[in-house]
Amino acid sequence: MAKQDLPPLIEFKNISLVRGERLCLKNINLVINQGQSLAILGPNGAGKSSLIKTITRELYPIFDPQNSSLRILGRENWDVFALRSQLGIVSAEVLNQNISQTCKEAVLSGYFGSPYLHDAGLVSTEMENYANEVMHLLEIDKLAERLTNEISSGETRRVVIARALVNKPQSLLLDEPTTNLDMKSAHQLRKLLSKIAGLGTQIILVTHNLSDIIPEINRVVMLKDGSIFRDGVKTEILTEANFAELFGFEVNLLSKDGFYHIY
Repeated sequence: MAKQDLPPLIEFKNISLVRGERLCLKNINLVINQGQSLAILGPNGAGKSSLIKTITRELYPIFDPQNSSLRILGRENWDVFALRSQLGIVSAEVLNQNISQTCKEAVLSGYFGSPYLHDAGLVSTEMENYANEVMHLLEIDKLAERLTNEISSGETRRVVIARALVNKPQSLLLDEPTTNLDMKSAHQLRKLLSKIAGLGTQIILVTHNLSDIIPEINRVVMLKDGSIFRDGVKTEILTEANFAELFGFEVNLLSKDGFYHIY
């Protein structure tokens, strides 16, 4: 099948979402094609988390059966286990730090969609070998026997990414990946995401931080007040005027080595 004939990875059609009494998403129309890395950028309260939770089925939008749909790979109804091989969800909330487990166990738990490894007997040699490969790729081999509640925030983020990658997803959906990281850890994580993208994994990045947008991302969707404010090629969307209108203050933007910064 030619790439242009593949169904979109994610397709929102006239999607709205209410949480409590607040309308968080307003008539969202968004198509994310397979293989197309992009960033969804917006301030706190713009609706980014709500958008992710509709994809992961944690929240259910308002549906007009005649005019609304939310499809992943052309399907409205997805088996969660089947979805893991297509879309790896990376969120700091995935690991329950109240559970005592090693980083290796946390990574292996990704095969079963659980916050911890219920039964080590279910792990095959092939699963374990590939988990080792992924941990080596993310440079966290040395953490294998460390407990997840004893490692740094930056290391935790790598464990969560490894947990998603063991299922060999074609795409990674990352929710605010550098939140609460210091400058060095955030920089290292961005370089790591560039490495993963360079190996062929599609990156879908949801963030309020302009610096998170790695060079491999060429499309940016700006989200404001629950609606799509701008959507297009990165170089055309990331302008000082658009940024000022989105975040509400005047900025100067600098592009260097494929990254964008405020100065």
